[in-house]
Amino acid sequence: AERVATGFIFTEGPLWHPDGYWYFVDIRQNKLFRMTPGKAPEVVRSDTLGGNGTTFDLQGRLILCEGDGRLVTRMGADGKVEALVDKYKGGRFARPNDVVCHSNGSLYFTDPDKRRAYHEREIPGPAGDDNLWDGAAVYRVAPDGSLSVLALCEYPNGLALSPDEHTMYVANTRSSKYIHAIKLDAGGIMVARSIFADMNEGSEPGIPDGLKVDSVGRVQYQMRDAEQAF
Repeated sequence: AERVATGFIFTEGPLWHPDGYWYFVDIRQNKLFRMTPGKAPEVVRSDTLGGNGTTFDLQGRLILCEGDGRLVTRMGADGKVEALVDKYKGGRFARPNDVVCHSNGSLYFTDPDKRRAYHEREIPGPAGDDNLWDGAAVYRVAPDGSLSVLALCEYPNGLALSPDEHTMYVANTRSSKYIHAIKLDAGGIMVARSIFADMNEGSEPGIPDGLKVDSVGRVQYQMRDAEQAF
């Protein structure tokens, strides 16, 4: 491992661009950086609202989860930033965390709600449920812009697609520690789900956080608070 830059507080959302640089954020400084290997990082935005997970859409625009702002944004090549989605059923999201793009143009993002007090949670539950409804979910933004729930999840955090895009892996960070495997149909809709990895047993520290899948389908995940990756 080689440290290529330092001086940050809480970095997240590394995203490699095929032109030879990558983006990442510093959540605590509310900054989005761009860095070319061998050069110092440059600030692209200094006004993110708790910027976290990142991806590109099919047009190459930067998609960013902004947890403190309770929305997902899109930044064009001209640097213009606009809200992609900020509400579901009339209520604001809790804290969008991570995002990934499907080759059909669908965008998926996680929205854990356990870091919001009950009185701050705005997305309504099913008819007849009280305000203790747990609305944490993985959402899907379809190519036409429509928004739907892909799957409910206890505390969805990092997510990644398998190379064939038939499986989406989702890290559940709290309270139980495991990784979901969500089976998708050709249109990117959930058809089944299972537990891919259970990390509740044993004595090793850490909770599953960020996820990536390599070119042969192996799941790489970060164990936060344990200074390890697997």
